[in-house]
Amino acid sequence: MPETNAAEFEVGGVLHHDIIDIISLVYQSNAVESFNHIPFKEFWKPSEDAPPNRLYGEIFSSEEMLNADDEICKCCLVNDLDSEDIEVACIPLLLYLDSTHLTNFGTASCWPIYMFFGSQSKYIWAMPTSFMCHHITYMP
Repeated sequence: MPETNAAEFEVGGVLHHDIIDIISLVYQSNAVESFNHIPFKEFWKPSEDAPPNRLYGEIFSSEEMLNADDEICKCCLVNDLDSEDIEVACIPLLLYLDSTHLTNFGTASCWPIYMFFGSQSKYIWAMPTSFMCHHITYMP
């Protein structure tokens, strides 16, 4: 079915934040010091004579992140943006949503959408005390 035939309806009561505002605030905070802006490949050699094994575990060391970084760098070269004054970087964003039960006695629930930065280690943003989970939207 084409998108033009899809039913349209309005959902009231949706609270949301602007994603660009959150990105700007995070990049102006001290949290950005723990980000990895340049993707890389990581290898492990179990012994001197063993071949190296590629390690996968973070978004910033994934093949997709390496490809996205190459694309951005190529785009800057094509558009003559290769200047020392301009720094480019990929900002991988992870969006999650789940249902949250709001009351002990009743059926009230909410669907919050959370955002994490993939350029930060999962071990940091998995700690609740790091406050790296950003609430984007609350859907009734």
